[in-house]
Amino acid sequence: ADLIHLMGGRENFIRNLDQTFREPLGKSKYDFYSQLPDHTGNVGQFSMANEPSLHIPYLYNYAGQPWKTQKRIHILLNQWFRNDLMGVPGDEDGG
Repeated sequence: ADLIHLMGGRENFIRNLDQTFREPLGKSKYDFYSQLPDHTGNVGQFSMANEPSLHIPYLYNYAGQPWKTQKRIHILLNQWFRNDLMGVPGDEDGG
């Protein structure tokens, strides 16, 4: 609740979360990957490959929109956790 307050309230907080998943990084993925080649799982500015950011889709719950968490998690699970080479995004270090 404090983070929501610091970001200007519930509506601004949700708008920022939506923007995180919607907007690209601001450069081509090839430019980005040339700097960070092991960085996979980008969805907008959110990265499934960055374990410390895996909580971000759940923040909708605290802003009173749990259906957005459910929808986003469903999409992310189907897109990034599969039974193939991309089955565990960003887990190249086993951690």
